[in-house]
Amino acid sequence: MLINPQILIIIMGNNNAIISFITGNEHKVNEVRNIFETKNVKYQIKQLDLNPIEIQAENIKEVAKYKLNSIRNQVKGSCFIEDAGFFVDSPLHGFPG
Repeated sequence: MLINPQILIIIMGNNNAIISFITGNEHKVNEVRNIFETKNVKYQIKQLDLNPIEIQAENIKEVAKYKLNSIRNQVKGSCFIEDAGFFVDSPLHGFPG
């Protein structure tokens, strides 16, 4: 069995002082805040729980883009979505499991 984990973060927007993280998961928010602090990223993280539409697709980039576009008109300023997928080649033939 071949396991192919994929992680992708898509960031859209401009260089504002505040960037919105679209998630309902407080643990993810704290994790991103810690990463930004250790990497000296000059953004403040604002959590928004907007329930973006999630599709089933064969690659994580397509899923993340769709989610981001589904909430795009609800957010003012810069925002990002974090998404991860676990793809199993057999028996699911690479489809997310």
